[in-house]
Amino acid sequence: MMHTQPAPVLRAAILAMPDGPARELLRDGRNPGVRNLLRQLGVRVDPKYVSGGAPKHVRTLLARLPDDDLPLMCQVLVNPMVEHARTVIGPEAANNPTAEEFDTAVRATTEKYGWQAAVVLVASIAMIDVPATPMSQAMLDGYADPDDGHLRRILTGCAPGTGVPDQLPGHDATLIADQQGQTVDAGQDDPGEGVTTPLTGASLFTPLDRTLIRAAVGSAIGAEKALSRADLVRQTDELILSTPDRARSWFHSGFVSGIDAQAEEQPAHDPSSTGANDERRHWWMIGRLVGARRAGDTATLLAEATGRTDLVRGVIADRVAGADVTAAVCEALLDGEDTIALAAEMLAERRDAFDGGGTTIKRYATRATVLVSRRDIADARRLVEAAIGHADGLVDPDTTAQLGVVLASTLRAAGDFDAATDVLNSLPTDIRSAATADVAVQRVLCATDLRFVEDVPSPIADGDNVVTDLLASHTGELDDALVHAPGHPVAALLAGYAAFAAGDHRRADAALDVAVSALDSHPALAGTHLPAEAAGHRGIAALRSAANARDAIRHLSRAVDAGWQPPTDLLVGVAEGLVLGGPASQRAAGPFLTWCLANAATRAPFVGCVLLAVDDGVTGSIPTALGLIDAPGLTATETFDLAESVLRSGQCPDGRYDDLVALAADAAIDCDDAKVAATWLELLDNDDTLRAHLGSDDVDAQRIALRVARGEPELAAAAAHKAFWRHVDHPGHEADPEDLLELVDRYGANGFDLDAMRRAVRVEETVDGMAARLAALDRPVRVLFIGGKDADHERVRKAAAIATEHTGVAVEVEWQSGWDPRWPDWCKALSRRSGTNVPDAAVVLRLMRTTFGRTVRPILGDLGVPWQAAWQPSINGYARAISGAVAAFDRMTSRS
Repeated sequence: MMHTQPAPVLRAAILAMPDGPARELLRDGRNPGVRNLLRQLGVRVDPKYVSGGAPKHVRTLLARLPDDDLPLMCQVLVNPMVEHARTVIGPEAANNPTAEEFDTAVRATTEKYGWQAAVVLVASIAMIDVPATPMSQAMLDGYADPDDGHLRRILTGCAPGTGVPDQLPGHDATLIADQQGQTVDAGQDDPGEGVTTPLTGASLFTPLDRTLIRAAVGSAIGAEKALSRADLVRQTDELILSTPDRARSWFHSGFVSGIDAQAEEQPAHDPSSTGANDERRHWWMIGRLVGARRAGDTATLLAEATGRTDLVRGVIADRVAGADVTAAVCEALLDGEDTIALAAEMLAERRDAFDGGGTTIKRYATRATVLVSRRDIADARRLVEAAIGHADGLVDPDTTAQLGVVLASTLRAAGDFDAATDVLNSLPTDIRSAATADVAVQRVLCATDLRFVEDVPSPIADGDNVVTDLLASHTGELDDALVHAPGHPVAALLAGYAAFAAGDHRRADAALDVAVSALDSHPALAGTHLPAEAAGHRGIAALRSAANARDAIRHLSRAVDAGWQPPTDLLVGVAEGLVLGGPASQRAAGPFLTWCLANAATRAPFVGCVLLAVDDGVTGSIPTALGLIDAPGLTATETFDLAESVLRSGQCPDGRYDDLVALAADAAIDCDDAKVAATWLELLDNDDTLRAHLGSDDVDAQRIALRVARGEPELAAAAAHKAFWRHVDHPGHEADPEDLLELVDRYGANGFDLDAMRRAVRVEETVDGMAARLAALDRPVRVLFIGGKDADHERVRKAAAIATEHTGVAVEVEWQSGWDPRWPDWCKALSRRSGTNVPDAAVVLRLMRTTFGRTVRPILGDLGVPWQAAWQPSINGYARAISGAVAAFDRMTSRS
């Protein structure tokens, strides 16, 4: 006796099994071993694969089935029908079992695995046309109830849990069966036409159709004696051309192209072909999708779903073929980064095709989480609700909890925190650690009204501390979550932020260390701002807990490079804590301050901290101070404090001492700070190293300039008086005693004996013969006057007229302010002068920026320009200096 409908019974028996290992093994369509077994059972439908001995590819397939992982499958394979030696299947396997052997195998299977497992065995034997025994026939007849609702859902031509049809070589079962119990005559094109009959699983295709389908599969897998690709394509095209009124023939063109989409030879007929209409395109797409699904060609499924979406939607809506391909198409869409929403939409349109396997459900839940992270809440909810709608009784408590967590996250993302909490409260409690952690984290997020994890505020930036205080109140729950799942990214992040807000930086460092690693590998959160921000907080926490400075700075650098900008006052506070801390903290202070100056938005706030570091002798503080002093934007007081601090430390590098002295001197004059002036004057009076470096002329000039700048004329006069008598008693200085005399007369005449000073001055007459000699130039003498402020420009012009009258030599003066902030550029331009652009002589005012004066004097020397120092900022003083410069030019030209 032959069994007529074994395949549907086999599928139904598998789904009817109670929960247990056997059922899970058979239902897990993503397990390669299970899928291989189902294919193996399918190939036995054609007797030639047994009677002639199993072909090589079948023997190889069977040899890979693991005995320990698939006990029920192996029981099927070791029944008298098939010898399973794991490496070879001999021709003796073709012998049909006797009735006694048959019944013995059935009883053994029933005893070991239960009645439902025995039905699987009986059905598998029936699939190769082994004669039934009374017992086996009774089992099949008693189970195959045509009115059974579960069978209606299964009779779609798909193997359970795989979405892979049983149309393999030799399998003559229905490819696509009408789910409404209707059959279609082979000559009809409209799937809706036909006579309503009891559900029989009758085929929509003629024997010729089924033969061509088998030929296509055999060609694709390289079966023995299979058609070549070229012959297959030719037969497919000939079928369409020979049946021009039969749209269903276009199925084969799509099937052949889909089962081997990369082959060079492809059928000529496709949706863009001449003569293609909506119905033919529809059947072509059915074949294309079924073929690609059969080949496991996810790329083709994805390309069709996104490139010819309307055609694919038409197939999904098809009451005959839709359920058969929807799951496969949606699986492909779930693999794409930008196509998950489309998968959710298609699943919602055809939920009866949803693959309810636990593995697939988990996958849908994971992809829904990605949609939530993209703020695509509606599609995420559709996807997870589709999974929940088909998961009842099919998944374990952990998967149920995972689905609930994802659903709660969609509700939370929509702002419905109460509904999300209700979902979490309804979840099972007998779940694994990871699921427990997920639920706990969701509860905390709901309690803090956080719609998205990415919205959790930084404990640094949360000015009102609302969220961080709430997080701190849930520390216990977060700790429990990390106990259950130590690497949970969100639990670690929230716990780290809570500890950070509470000032427990050692604990924050440990939690955020976990969070950074876990977030980097999280599929939904790795691309957000959270990993970098967590790294930044981790770096701060590590520094505050005196952890490894290099590691902390590495995390901070990563965060800043990603766009995170920590508040400057926070960095300053951390730096000060390190400087004032113990030895371990101070060792980290230097590298951290260096990093701050390289990365902070503004450097000025770090001046005080750097000064502390220099004063405390922190390692590396001197280079840090030197780097900071060169930064733009510092005030004169800040520049002075840094320069003075390094000068006092005794550790100033040789190449920077001169620069720092000049910076300190200029800053002392520029700033309106009595403390700075007093500090610099004290150094000028008592620092022997500084005095020797500057020389007495510069020391005198700076003392006088400081007093004048600070509005202290009597003190300026006293300094000039002291300098006057030193210059008179010790000739050879650059200073002009008459200039110093005029300074004393100008600022403090009443306190000094000016007559005695005048008697001490011996003025040499230098103008004899000079006018005649310089007249030979036949042009004015060009004098460059450097120094003074804008108000001095007119004084210089008048002084030039006086000098011309005094010397009898025409003088042309070019003036350059001594306080122009662009003086470095001007000096560069001066150094590049040549020919007639080079002045004949120059006057350099002493009361100017020290750095400017120290820079310009060597340039004048390189240009061969004689120069005269001017001390007294008055018209007469300027006139004497200009006259002296002209005299110096005369002496130089007279010698040449």
